[in-house]
Amino acid sequence: MPEPIQIDEYGNILIKINWKRMLKVLTILLAAWGAYYLPIPGLTEASRICMMIFIGAAGLWITEAIPPFATAVVVVVLNVYLLGQPGGPLGFDGSAVSESYQIFLNPIASPILVLFFGVFIMAMAATKHGLDLKLAKTFIRPFGTKPKMVLLGVILTTALFSMFMSNTATTAMMFAIFSPIFSHFEDRNAFKKALILAIPFAANIGGMGTVIGTPPNAVAASVLT
Repeated sequence: MPEPIQIDEYGNILIKINWKRMLKVLTILLAAWGAYYLPIPGLTEASRICMMIFIGAAGLWITEAIPPFATAVVVVVLNVYLLGQPGGPLGFDGSAVSESYQIFLNPIASPILVLFFGVFIMAMAATKHGLDLKLAKTFIRPFGTKPKMVLLGVILTTALFSMFMSNTATTAMMFAIFSPIFSHFEDRNAFKKALILAIPFAANIGGMGTVIGTPPNAVAASVLT
């Protein structure tokens, strides 16, 4: 049986609380709550609730007061609870809101999300077994040791991997490869700056090359087909 927390330990627990982050969350919640009561003509009860959730989610994503994935879960839960319960929950002013909860849960099984789920699993498997690092080093090696050629190799390799992996995962992988090299240069070194900037830019450019390169590509393809 765990020992009860002593009185003097509560002080240490309070010290560890990130009060700055809590203040951000509280400010965002108040802003979202205030957005609900904005005197905008023509808004229905459901529209006001949607605006409140949108303002809160946008604030949490921008400030990262809580992890982004947690914000996504909160958005789904709030939409289902406030707008999608069977029979419709009551709004804050007592009016009924009767959107179906299926509207908010069906996108979870969207073909686009399933597509990226498979891509993420493939990328994680390659990362776990070190295949991505080995391939990246193999592709970069032929470019030699001259700074310009190394930079070109990094750009092309990053863009190639970003066509089949997420931009974020590709950028993290390339930084992991070159982090030992970065440590040998001063912070103001031009070649170091060029490499650091080239990797994310190349990942973004390469991500536009295929449908699975980045989520907007798949969304656009699903609309056009």
